[in-house]
Amino acid sequence: MNHALLEQLLYEGESATLDFKQQQYPIAKATEDEKSELLKDILGFANAFRRADAYILIGVEDVAGGKGKVLGIPAADDLNDHSLQQFVNNLTNLVRKSYVHRAHTTFEPSHEIIAKASGRLSAASSKSA
Repeated sequence: MNHALLEQLLYEGESATLDFKQQQYPIAKATEDEKSELLKDILGFANAFRRADAYILIGVEDVAGGKGKVLGIPAADDLNDHSLQQFVNNLTNLVRKSYVHRAHTTFEPSHEIIAKASGRLSAASSKSA
């Protein structure tokens, strides 16, 4: 994500393709339910019909009628791209295996989830394939 795109998104406000999160998703030392919030948000964007990329801006406060306020996230809450990808892949593989077992059929995903991280994980994006 480049600076110009970030600025544009900050002025758009939350929508079906944009979500602001004031704090980093809890991953380390979090319960499974707390950890699942990130995956729920990514899958919500991945499964929704849209004609544009979808973004989750972490460390940003939504300001109704104005520009989103960049709060940032503490360095201790920073997630590296590898950890984020591993977390998402582990959970989606569990869902895939569970679905195949219950349905007694092969699972052919119709969407590919792409999560992008920029810099200090200030934004995550998902695109439908």
